[in-house]
Amino acid sequence: MMKEYVITTKEATEIDQKTCELKNLTNLDLIKNAGLALEEAFLLNCKPKISSQITVISGSGHNGADGLMLGYLLSKKGYQINFIVINVKENLKPENQQIIANIEAEGKNINYFYNESFFEEIENLIKKSDYLIDAILGTGLNKEITGYIGKVIDATRLAKFIFSIDIPSGINGDNGLVYGTAVSADLAAVIEHYKAGNLLNQAQDYTKEKMLVKIGLSTEDKGKYILKENYIQPLPKRKNYSHKYNYGNLLIIGGSLGMTGAPLLTGAGALRTGAGLVTLALPNTCASTLKGSYPEIITNFYKSFDELLPSLEKRNAFTFGPGLERKNPDAEAILNELLKLGLPLVIDADGIYYFKKFKNRGRKYRNVIITPHLGELAVFTGLDSKELEKRSLEVARAFVEEYEFTLVLKGPCTIIADKNETWFSANGNPGLATAGSGDVLTGIITSLLGQGYSPLDAAKTGVYLHSLAGNLAKEKFGEAGLIASDIIAFLPEAIKKIT
Repeated sequence: MMKEYVITTKEATEIDQKTCELKNLTNLDLIKNAGLALEEAFLLNCKPKISSQITVISGSGHNGADGLMLGYLLSKKGYQINFIVINVKENLKPENQQIIANIEAEGKNINYFYNESFFEEIENLIKKSDYLIDAILGTGLNKEITGYIGKVIDATRLAKFIFSIDIPSGINGDNGLVYGTAVSADLAAVIEHYKAGNLLNQAQDYTKEKMLVKIGLSTEDKGKYILKENYIQPLPKRKNYSHKYNYGNLLIIGGSLGMTGAPLLTGAGALRTGAGLVTLALPNTCASTLKGSYPEIITNFYKSFDELLPSLEKRNAFTFGPGLERKNPDAEAILNELLKLGLPLVIDADGIYYFKKFKNRGRKYRNVIITPHLGELAVFTGLDSKELEKRSLEVARAFVEEYEFTLVLKGPCTIIADKNETWFSANGNPGLATAGSGDVLTGIITSLLGQGYSPLDAAKTGVYLHSLAGNLAKEKFGEAGLIASDIIAFLPEAIKKIT
């Protein structure tokens, strides 16, 4: 199975230019190719009747040109097309003007609705349409939408069915954020390669379904891919002649007063993913508050760093951070020792706060996986959370290349990255946004490290299994009723599905 590539908007422009150079094509040629592919996708997926009313709302850029071309091809097949252009003709790109000339040569009318005096007419056309083709703004959007265009986008909520070209208008093509307002698409036809903005942040809330539309652009491997089952490593088949130490002897260091549930969930997640032996190392202040422990998990309580040291011996992999507070007097010394050992290590939650103190020491961390959500990555990088949200992919790539750890940036679309590759996983569901869900993921990944997976494979497979178990749990409990323990309960079934 071919990998599905993910690209940035800059890379998309470069690929367009390179395709034109290699195949001796013009921009209009590319738009014609896009129109033909979009026509096929629209007819196949929407199945309009010949009497259906179809409205194209086109902006002034190349996304608008794609929409005009699609409408032109559909009108030549006899479909009833209403063309709306949100600008005056003189401000359109030459390609858009050429397509309009072709449309007008066929006796069709173009409505130039470029200010608020036309708004009622736009609303009426949207209301009476069976299908709305959204070609207002493409992936290059980089500023807040205000004024008239914003009102037009808001009016699209009156539509019965919206077919967006490349990305719903109003979504940024690099970060998936809504810039003011956005179209809610029933189907987005993504041209050639997914853009990061089709996947990240808010994008999924504005796209019910999406599909790739191939138009013959040059295929370039930029090292960014969609995570699917084909690209994970199933758990190894167990031998009869084996024992628990063949499957990972793990130590999970975390916990604080009132926060013992996090390391417990991590440990349980590790066991359910096949770990042979799991031990929790907790501050002795936790001894009186530890409740609901799994009998299969060993618990060690320590008073000081020196008392913890013997617990580090003969381990295959470590977790540092679940439930750990930021005032633990031994935390920095413990992490320093773990990093010196050089064994596979997952750093999560407040562990990332302590790891920040080691990131400016010119070291490489090839056996380390960090699993932050956006707020924890903001602490680690020192960037503002809102700024980081806009540049998460760029920042992730910069840090993994500099420090050579593996990053699992948790979110509606999780980014998994090492110095060579980046993977995007939007396989889960919103029910996974629940307390303890990330702790379970940390345990899954640590378990896989203990069983011999490379950091990248442990991260990819762990994220996929976590999502799959979460989806199985959703089928039983729904999204609102799903809790972290449900993910653990469905891990065995998820493992069986990929093995």
